[in-house]
Amino acid sequence: MKSASTLACLGLTVFTCVGASAPPPPEVRPVRTVVASASTEGEPVSLTGHVRARTEENLAFRIDGRMISRKASVGQVVQPGDIVAEIDPQPQQDGLHAAQAQNEAAQAAVHEAANTLERQKTLLGQGWTTRAQF
Repeated sequence: MKSASTLACLGLTVFTCVGASAPPPPEVRPVRTVVASASTEGEPVSLTGHVRARTEENLAFRIDGRMISRKASVGQVVQPGDIVAEIDPQPQQDGLHAAQAQNEAAQAAVHEAANTLERQKTLLGQGWTTRAQF
């Protein structure tokens, strides 16, 4: 029995191997080759993408104000000292006038205090005021 089952397995294996044919060789497909060369003729190339500057600088004025003109355009190369933009000088001029007015008011207060001191010295010397008021 053992030899019969072994013989059956061996026969089945031989039958399977004999009945199977070898796989066909892969089909050879022709390939067209072209030598690449530089040419001035041809179709234009259209590409999509983003163009960004290699370096970007964030610039700002040192003082607040409304920008009235821009001297440099986007992407223009500028050098140190180049005027890039101008702001409205009116708010700064108004601030300057206010500071000058405060300065004049302070000088007037100093002048008034000096006059009051001289008057009090004279009155104290003549005996018309007390040293506590001086």
